[in-house]
Amino acid sequence: MQGSDNFYGPISYKWIWLLFGLICVFLIVLMYFLIFFVTRKKVIKNLATLKQLPPKIINKDELKQKYLALITQAENEHAQGLSKSSVAHQQISLLTRLFFCELHNIRTDVMTLGDLKKSRFADLTSMIEEFYPSEFDMLEKGNVSESAANAKNLIGAQ
Repeated sequence: MQGSDNFYGPISYKWIWLLFGLICVFLIVLMYFLIFFVTRKKVIKNLATLKQLPPKIINKDELKQKYLALITQAENEHAQGLSKSSVAHQQISLLTRLFFCELHNIRTDVMTLGDLKKSRFADLTSMIEEFYPSEFDMLEKGNVSESAANAKNLIGAQ
């Protein structure tokens, strides 16, 4: 094209300007997609959306033997005078809860007595209820052997 010295026709522009323009358009489109996806509501995970884990195979007999041995150990430590009665009761209570936790995959080890009463484990609840008088104060006079026998019977019945 003829005319002013400052005017150049579209043919004489460099290809770099075309590339620069395409990159700008791409960045603008990318920015809109990012804004769209960042501001979308996230799907809240719940039981319906979580994938199911494969069932965990538990050997009941080995689990029973493990916890019966641990309860016997806690009972023997008390009999030898290595632990106080309240500590032995606490250990027996925790070991029984952990047995149910591993057996049924329910966090019974962190449940309060009120939570246990609402659960389906009535026999565990009644046994744990024995350990609650005055927050273990009265248990210094309690019988650890009897409590251990109750825990062993409960575990053996499962």
